[in-house]
Amino acid sequence: MEGESAVLFTLWEIHSLNEFIKFTLIGKLQLGHPKMDLVRKSFDDIQFGGAWQLKLMDGRNLIIKLSNDEDYSRIFAKQTLLIAGTPMKLLKGTPGFDPSKEPPVAPIWFKLPNLPIQYYNQNVLFSIDRTLGCPLKVDALTYNLAWPAGARVLVERDITLP
Repeated sequence: MEGESAVLFTLWEIHSLNEFIKFTLIGKLQLGHPKMDLVRKSFDDIQFGGAWQLKLMDGRNLIIKLSNDEDYSRIFAKQTLLIAGTPMKLLKGTPGFDPSKEPPVAPIWFKLPNLPIQYYNQNVLFSIDRTLGCPLKVDALTYNLAWPAGARVLVERDITLP
């Protein structure tokens, strides 16, 4: 409309802004969150490898900002944490996250049966699984070649896709 102010961002600026939430999860508590000191104590007990921050989004949702992909993958794979005796569902922090709707992205384990042993390399497995979504990690049996009958890879996937 004429006479209205607007702010425009370049694609590079939008990409930079989205990088800020790259390792961000949303903790959704059905009954509201316990006292924040109890929540922080529960997170201290998790023993993250990197830095982490907790912020209140609203009465039921916490923003969990992690600093590395290892912590992000390990925690998101759990899908639920018990925080001060209260179950907390873990959701992917996405641009435009709406607390009234659950994002369609979830961690899913994919098994690659009968894969030749030379493909049991995390970089190779991640290349294969990028066709399914964003690979997060391989399981310990796959990583250590302890069960070469089927590689397992955790992938972030939009569950609305076929």
